[in-house]
Amino acid sequence: MTNTISEVVGRANESTIDSTPVVSDDTGQSVFCTSDYAKFTLINGNRVIRMRKVENLIESIEQKNLLSCYPIVVTSDMHIIDGQHRYVAAAKLGLPIWYVVVVGKINLHVIALVNNEQNAWTMRDYLHMYQSLGLNQYKSFAGYIDNFGLSVSTGILLWLGQCNSTDKRTFKAGDFTNSGYNKAREVASAISDLQENIPHCKAYKFCLAFIDVLTHPDYNHKQMLRKLSITGTFPRCAQASDYIRELERVYNFKSHDKVRFF
Repeated sequence: MTNTISEVVGRANESTIDSTPVVSDDTGQSVFCTSDYAKFTLINGNRVIRMRKVENLIESIEQKNLLSCYPIVVTSDMHIIDGQHRYVAAAKLGLPIWYVVVVGKINLHVIALVNNEQNAWTMRDYLHMYQSLGLNQYKSFAGYIDNFGLSVSTGILLWLGQCNSTDKRTFKAGDFTNSGYNKAREVASAISDLQENIPHCKAYKFCLAFIDVLTHPDYNHKQMLRKLSITGTFPRCAQASDYIRELERVYNFKSHDKVRFF
């Protein structure tokens, strides 16, 4: 993945520069057209360019070019607010860029709202944005999930002990805190210990189940690892409750004193 013009487009084509509107739409918005790819700039903190999406767009455009119907949206200084994937696809095909210019103050939160209307931002997109803005708690969180190989949602779950809709809204709003960092590392480390016997141990529903097991007053992590090495294969489950039952079965294997997790 990349986020710079030169890497995704290559040498700019400066043969055509149009500074006057080509057409005005029904709302009175002027639509411009140019082949000067270098005049546009990607915004640091906007979604990272996904080349697979660009390749899919290229295939669609080659079948039927509707770029003039869907102009990209830029600021007055030519920063792309919406349509960066369309921009890259058009540039790679050597096609002109159709664009409209919005005036007024634009920040990354506004860009997220605009893009979300077109193609919903993922939790990873919000994480990238806040990293780019320099928020230390998001930088720490990104390092944490990359280090342990977790998805954003699973990372939030282990960090907070939960990941409901309110937690996700807080994360998207830029209000995530790093107060649970040390505990989150302990939980992630314990889960990583299971990976040899449970390859899918970092799946969200498994982690949801394991938090309940790990916090049980009678749980002993060394015993769990020992029993896992004896019992072998651990199945995938559809629900967190099923994972708890399986963890209980393994933990109590050939034990006289049974511990009930479920």
